[in-house]
Amino acid sequence: MRDLAQSAYEITPAELGILLEGGWRERKTAAWLVAVAHRTEFRDLVGRLLSAGEGPYAGAAYCVALAKFGSAADAALLSAYLDHYLSRPDLDYDQAVVPGTLLCLDGILGPEYTTRFLAPGGPGTDGSKSAPWSLDPQYCRQAVQ
Repeated sequence: MRDLAQSAYEITPAELGILLEGGWRERKTAAWLVAVAHRTEFRDLVGRLLSAGEGPYAGAAYCVALAKFGSAADAALLSAYLDHYLSRPDLDYDQAVVPGTLLCLDGILGPEYTTRFLAPGGPGTDGSKSAPWSLDPQYCRQAVQ
């Protein structure tokens, strides 16, 4: 673990950029390195990759990076993802991990970002089996933590 953490701090921005342009495995690895080393200069790129929703597998790592950063800017990126993707149940790759990440950020930022998604009749509570909040919201939060 120590070697991994050291690598996260030693990798150059150019090398991270190359990984973030690769396939899902490379992007997932880069997102974890970004999270471990708290490389906030990659916030916007990580948010764009999450919102691109190009498939499963890497989105949870993007969420971990945004949760680690823990700012209002990160919560805004996660909220924008949900605003777009909650209307697309066919693209539900990260629709449980993103709300869990927002719930993690509640402890830092307060509930203003999750309240509108959790409100009765809100975009994440339509009652369908595919709605991300149909899972226990606290289970989603614990999974991300």
